[in-house]
Amino acid sequence: MFGLMSKTVMEASLIVMLPFFFFSFSPMLLPLQDRFALIGVLEYLPNVLLIDVAHQVEDGANFGAVGLELGLLTAWALAAFVGSVVMYNRKQTD
Repeated sequence: MFGLMSKTVMEASLIVMLPFFFFSFSPMLLPLQDRFALIGVLEYLPNVLLIDVAHQVEDGANFGAVGLELGLLTAWALAAFVGSVVMYNRKQTD
């Protein structure tokens, strides 16, 4: 989706790096949650939700216990799909 905002492959590579680093390194900031309240928002990112679901399933949680997390992951997937369709249609008209 982020690559659709660019006109060249070089621009796409640079644009994609910011979300890549943000989503990759956000779990490392969670221990700072006690000191900075804004970091609590990171718990709702898809990568952190996947890690949480994996830990719960390892501990023997059933489908009902991870339903909220799966719902949030579904919302992230739908938002990414809608964003990609909108960006693709915008690129088609340019």
